Amino acid sequence: MTFSEHVERYTPSPGMALIEPWHAGGTLKSGIVVTHHTDLPTVFAFVWRLPVGYTGLLFPGCLIIHPRYAYETFVSGNDPGPDGNPTPWSLGIIAIDEIEAIVDLEDVLI
Repeated sequence: MTFSEHVERYTPSPGMALIEPWHAGGTLKSGIVVTHHTDLPTVFAFVWRLPVGYTGLLFPGCLIIHPRYAYETFVSGNDPGPDGNPTPWSLGIIAIDEIEAIVDLEDVLI
């Protein structure tokens, strides 16, 4: 199954969110380039799905900050990237109460 098929397959239970852990990287408005060592657990993730009826501040596509080890990866794979080479991905589940912040990407990255 592809990444998209897995996202569509799973609906989080109440109090949980389906996330894609993200290894940070990019250029800040100040010009500083940031990276995340891939051997360490992530502290960033993108939210893909929320429980049915969720009415909080999170939304699909938002970037969140969470404590290390706060999520559990339950599926991973490789999909063909734009150049045809495999692109690794993983999906995890996290308790919504564990999420520390929502990152406003317009204020951070250029």
